[in-house]
Amino acid sequence: MACSITITSVIGTGGSPPTGIVVKGTAAGCASGSVVVEVTCGGAPLSLTVPVSPSGDWSAVFSSGGQCVCTKLILVIVSCKGDPNCVARLETPLRCEGTSPPCNSTGDLTVTVDGCVGGAGNATAAFIFTVTPPLAGCSYIWLFGDGSPTVTTQVPSVTHVYFNAGTFTVIVVATCPSADGDPCVVRDVVTVTIPACGGCPTVNNLTATVSGCAAPGLATVTFNGTLVPPLAGCSFLWAFGDNTTLFTAVPSASHIYAAPATYAVAVTAICPGINPCATTTIAVVVPRCCPVLTGIQSNLENSDCANGAGISATVNFSAVTDPSPAAGTYTWNFGDGSPLATNPGQNASHNYASPGTYTVQVTYTPNAATYPGCAASSLSVAGVTVPACSGGMPPPPPPPDNGGGWSCFALRVIMTIAAILSIVALSIAICLPAAAYPLFWLAAGLGLIAALAGLFWGIFCPKPCAWALLLAWQVSLGVGFVLLCFSTCCPTFWVLGIGLVLAGIGLMYWWKRRCRKSWCAVLKELVIALSGVVLPLLGWLGAIPGLAACINPLITGALSTLAAAIAVTATNCDS
Repeated sequence: MACSITITSVIGTGGSPPTGIVVKGTAAGCASGSVVVEVTCGGAPLSLTVPVSPSGDWSAVFSSGGQCVCTKLILVIVSCKGDPNCVARLETPLRCEGTSPPCNSTGDLTVTVDGCVGGAGNATAAFIFTVTPPLAGCSYIWLFGDGSPTVTTQVPSVTHVYFNAGTFTVIVVATCPSADGDPCVVRDVVTVTIPACGGCPTVNNLTATVSGCAAPGLATVTFNGTLVPPLAGCSFLWAFGDNTTLFTAVPSASHIYAAPATYAVAVTAICPGINPCATTTIAVVVPRCCPVLTGIQSNLENSDCANGAGISATVNFSAVTDPSPAAGTYTWNFGDGSPLATNPGQNASHNYASPGTYTVQVTYTPNAATYPGCAASSLSVAGVTVPACSGGMPPPPPPPDNGGGWSCFALRVIMTIAAILSIVALSIAICLPAAAYPLFWLAAGLGLIAALAGLFWGIFCPKPCAWALLLAWQVSLGVGFVLLCFSTCCPTFWVLGIGLVLAGIGLMYWWKRRCRKSWCAVLKELVIALSGVVLPLLGWLGAIPGLAACINPLITGALSTLAAAIAVTATNCDS
């Protein structure tokens, strides 16, 4: 919020001359919560720091010290503490209590400027002060805001010559006799702008607010700006960027657009006697009501290649829409004869079995609830190239995962087994309070073993390809299968176990593709998780009193059969 300060009253108190000065006003947006008030009336400046109330009011009380005199000039400067750019300034004859009460009349100060400042030219401003209802026998003190001396007249009008261009604050104070013999005071303030000869008023702070969308439909854009300097009698020529124009009497306008696009809008201030005038421009983006496809982006994953003989390449695609993102369905034709694929989002992936160049097409169907009445749009792109593997053969296999010898491999196996055991023991302890005490200690001990094995393995051993993925899917599968086996006593393990198994399968497939592993290599890693961990673990846990009855025999039997089949297959296949 921008900071602003207003001085609402400056009153002398305690008679004439006043013994005190009371300055009041309002402030908004002052971050420090206080303002610095300074008054000067003939001697050294007096200064006070006062707080701003929650309602935005502030008040400062000074001791006059004999400096200030009723009806004589007093200068008040108020600034936000800590923000020297937030300042209010008022120079006015001091009105004192009991000696210069306000009148029941009101005053209206008007001004007419003739000429401009520049070269040898000066500008003359004519001021007229109208008091309603009229008062007779008044004298008028004029402050022109340009540092010139005050002028006192017996008539409610005056002229003043300005030698500098700019904006000035003019104050008039009328002191008039009242029925009780004490004078009363009527004052008014006006801002006058003195133009520079040849200077050019400009529309500043131009903004555009867009309401609605186009195609189909119409979008309304509202423009607002500020004329600097704020001269009277100017008109404004608008060019809205769609071959339409408009004249307005104020620096604001409204325009309707029928087509979505980015428009360059220009406004020119045309003021009497000043030519030419500067033009202000702004870019306006009118959005579409119905999204359309504008492009397809493709990216070959991990520098893949294809050989038509079992090695495939994965290409990731992204549909580009205007606007983006766009809710709806995206139907992909990958150009290799494979079935169409429909995704709820803008991204898709496809495995190409053979090298070559493919034409890919995507059809976007907008979501009917988000974009009612919008038709589907389609876009094709040619030139999606899948490279052939060098020599038609698959790339060389990565180095063995158990590099560093059997000791490093053993550390990894111990770390994986201990991690699975620790998580399972902790899960069962939470589900079965009767066995919680030994299981909590078992989980803590196994967790310590896993941490120590992982520490030594991390420091001294080389890492296999995507080792974090490898450990994640082995632990996820191991924990998931064991929890399913204990679903008899813990029904919640059904959901948790199936979720972990599915997550482990997904991570395993990701690891296989990332590291270009054969299925034989995957099966050998599965043996560690199932035959090396899950089945022995079931036997150990079954020996704990109270846990044997919780083991699901159907799940355990199926898991034993699966583990045996995987072990036999892994032993006899060529990795």
